[in-house]
Amino acid sequence: MQKTFTRLFLAFLLLLFNLQLKAQQPADTLPELSLEQLLLLKALDSSSATEAELNARIEAASQRPFSTRETPNVVTIITADEIRNSGARDLMDVLRLVPGIEFGVDVEGVVSVGIRGQWGAEGKVLVAVDGMEMNELMFGFFTFGNDFQISAIKRVEVIRGPGSVMNGGFAALGVINIITRDLTEPDGLSATTNVGGTQSGFSRSNASVLMSTHTADGWYLSVRGSVGKALRSDQLYRDFTGASYNMRYASEIDLGDAGLNISGHGLNISLYYRDHRMQTLAPFDSIFDTLNYVTRFQQYRASVSWAKKFNSGWTFQSGLYYNFDNPWNSGVLYRDLPDYDRRGRRTRFTTRFGYEVTRDFSLNFGWQAFIDQGRANNPDDLFLANDSTSFVLRNQSAFTEIIWKTYWFNIVAGGRAEFNSEYGAALVPRFAITKNFERFSFKLLYNESFKAPTIENIDLQDSGNRLRPEYVKVSELEFGYKINRKAYVNANLFRTDVRNQILYYYDEVNGLEYYTNSPRNVSYGAEAEFIYRGPINQMRASWSWYSVNGMPVSELNSVPGKNNVLLNFPQHKITFSATHVFPSGWAVNITGHLVSERFLYTAIDTAGNYVVDRCAPDALLSSTINKQNVLPGIDVALSLHNLLNRSYVIGMPYEGDIGPYPSLSREIVVRMTWHPQFKSRTSR
Repeated sequence: MQKTFTRLFLAFLLLLFNLQLKAQQPADTLPELSLEQLLLLKALDSSSATEAELNARIEAASQRPFSTRETPNVVTIITADEIRNSGARDLMDVLRLVPGIEFGVDVEGVVSVGIRGQWGAEGKVLVAVDGMEMNELMFGFFTFGNDFQISAIKRVEVIRGPGSVMNGGFAALGVINIITRDLTEPDGLSATTNVGGTQSGFSRSNASVLMSTHTADGWYLSVRGSVGKALRSDQLYRDFTGASYNMRYASEIDLGDAGLNISGHGLNISLYYRDHRMQTLAPFDSIFDTLNYVTRFQQYRASVSWAKKFNSGWTFQSGLYYNFDNPWNSGVLYRDLPDYDRRGRRTRFTTRFGYEVTRDFSLNFGWQAFIDQGRANNPDDLFLANDSTSFVLRNQSAFTEIIWKTYWFNIVAGGRAEFNSEYGAALVPRFAITKNFERFSFKLLYNESFKAPTIENIDLQDSGNRLRPEYVKVSELEFGYKINRKAYVNANLFRTDVRNQILYYYDEVNGLEYYTNSPRNVSYGAEAEFIYRGPINQMRASWSWYSVNGMPVSELNSVPGKNNVLLNFPQHKITFSATHVFPSGWAVNITGHLVSERFLYTAIDTAGNYVVDRCAPDALLSSTINKQNVLPGIDVALSLHNLLNRSYVIGMPYEGDIGPYPSLSREIVVRMTWHPQFKSRTSR
């Protein structure tokens, strides 16, 4: 199976690349076009778009931004154009374009992310929006599904591998950094709406707005907001007892969010609110017969930061960040369990300094401190850790990074020292050798991360075994080659070693839930990406593979009888997204997501053992046609998702009692954007 998937991918990649080359007609054979059509094609010409993407400065990987080919992490960038052309409905659609990214289901209808076969929920993968951490503080989750205002995204940077030296403990396995867009001059307004349906009826309805303005003296203001709802699925869900229900009637996901940004002269002020609600009839194990079980995540974010670059070679950045979370709140009793009613808040302060000793040698260092506070609203709801209604964690860290650039290579060396009030001191290093030549680039990377348990990890720790922090060690080797100005290919090898992995466990016999450590979870594998950006055709294709064969693996993540794969996550994944732009301006895209076989727990037998089911290789295909400025200031798009009408499922990546969630059936989505052009009296 492994060799078959590898050969299929290579053949597929060569075929698509050959089609792309054939699509590039010589200049003297191009059809005759009007001046308007030629100007449109010039605007769409992305002959340097590949180079622009490769030279983009990655904000989440280093204290001093590097280009994609030299940044000391394995990084994928998904641009706003790709998101629009692919017809992506939410972050799940966007992230499925990234090698090694897959999703898993957890309790209460929550869906989270995995990277390279490793389950990344509960604070192992950092999700950030414009520098603001979006993981909730009590358990560390970010919830996916109809999850973000897609039209507001400028680009998404995905780091596969530890980002803790730069970003702290939530970045143990990776970083998803969402950078929102502004409406450049003239001052702008953009309003987007989409509606969708399947063969059985309504599936989604969302609306969003983004406004911005500039002043003559360099200040910028943007306001954005969105509201909407969508179904997780409209197919049958089966619990471990064999009972089922149609998710059309109980899988609604509601989102409302709003953001404000003021910036200028190095100062940045941001406010953000997110309200994410998920409905389910099976919050924990068997089906719970009420339509009112809705798990709600309310998040408030505020930040003030300032940056300054001095002529002496010094740079300075400082920021104050405030997070407030009201997560996992359902408002409904589940059997005899009380509703979760605890809040979390974090106050974080960061200061960074950089000094450019010479043009090729620089030193960066900084300090960060935060206080996490969990509080129970019910006076009878006491934290087990201290027999109180509140629990406080304090953390301080210092980090440094040395960057030395030579003709043959760049060296990045640094580390982060942590001191946690519950777990004491820890040190995680990073080391990287990277270099970008005109066509060829390479990276040799070693990164570590340290993740202290969250408030609820500590409160629910196994009473007989004190919970320990996680340590992640990742080694990576990446090679890249720029075929020409429009085409680029890269490939990497990786090994991920998670020690003291923090795992959730439910004791069926005693009815107790707790967190425990597994000794190690080790995976290794390879990934490859191909990017082409031309004036007529654009494409992204990727392949990823992981294995745990012969490696230490937690029993809660392993598959009985299979020594090379982990629960839920396919060993192989192929993705592609190809767009053709016609002279008229209409763009047609086809996007595919293909996975190899997967193994899931779907039942418990009479002896109390979990039953493993094999999911055959599966695929999600979609197609989108869109045009900008169909009428002045109006863009339209029509998308068909799940073209093959598959019941593509995502399962639980650990030993638990939640059945697999099927996808939406074939869905048609219509999207319209209105962006009137105003004459600006000012310039930025």
